[in-house]
Amino acid sequence: MGDLFVRYTEFKSKTLKNSSFKDLKRTFKHLSDFPTTEISPGAAKQIRAHLLTTLSQETARRVLQQVSACCRWASEMGIIDLNPFEGLATIKRKKQGSEIHPFTRDERDRILDRFNSDPNHRPFAPYVGFLFLTGCRPSEAIGLQWRHVNCEFVTFSEPVVEGFRESTTKNASIRRFPINKSLADLLESIKPTSYSPNSPVFTSTGGGMIRQENFNRRHWRPVLDALEIPYRRPYNTRHTFATLCLDAGVPVQQVASWLGHSPTMTLKHYAGLTRSEVPEL
Repeated sequence: MGDLFVRYTEFKSKTLKNSSFKDLKRTFKHLSDFPTTEISPGAAKQIRAHLLTTLSQETARRVLQQVSACCRWASEMGIIDLNPFEGLATIKRKKQGSEIHPFTRDERDRILDRFNSDPNHRPFAPYVGFLFLTGCRPSEAIGLQWRHVNCEFVTFSEPVVEGFRESTTKNASIRRFPINKSLADLLESIKPTSYSPNSPVFTSTGGGMIRQENFNRRHWRPVLDALEIPYRRPYNTRHTFATLCLDAGVPVQQVASWLGHSPTMTLKHYAGLTRSEVPEL
């Protein structure tokens, strides 16, 4: 199984994005704990039972999905006769609570005030403000370069995930976000007098690319702790933007377009009212 997964990983490395490739690497780490390395129906059931008793249900499901995909590929390539894991990755997922937990308007304003007033966190105030003003994913803001910004729109097309620049956004689409006055003022306040089109819009204190894990540990969590605001990840700024837009009367279809996903998903997680332009939130 180990040798086969290595071959499969090498094959997939030519087409997978870095974020998806990470799942393969995580799965490979679990292979050493498998009770058997054989590839047979009996071994597959033994491995499934082992995973379900040693890992969380969700992690076991993901590992089985990857191993099954590997064996399916090997079967199609004629390396093995059949995929013994076919159907074994079907595990009824436990119903989990919604992760949609936006910040209130007051919490948002207190967070922004803290980032702007504390010298240790002030360099990241524009980055945090941008997240709240656009509802973009943190990876999209980190990947933003000045060539993606003009006087009318910000173009989200190249997110940076764990230091690696992707060629498309999460849902493989390129979207333009209209710039209102608040966003224009923010971008103008940080725009260098001299810069390369490929220069990042938001940088770390050393001038390099923002590392999300470092930002979370050194700045985001300390700010929330100091304000005694229950912890939510920076991604929840996206939920905050959507909620405030809908509260301001922006149509569901418009909010969905700004966020880069379907109106159905917006309706599922939020609500819907009416409006047509980006409000001054």
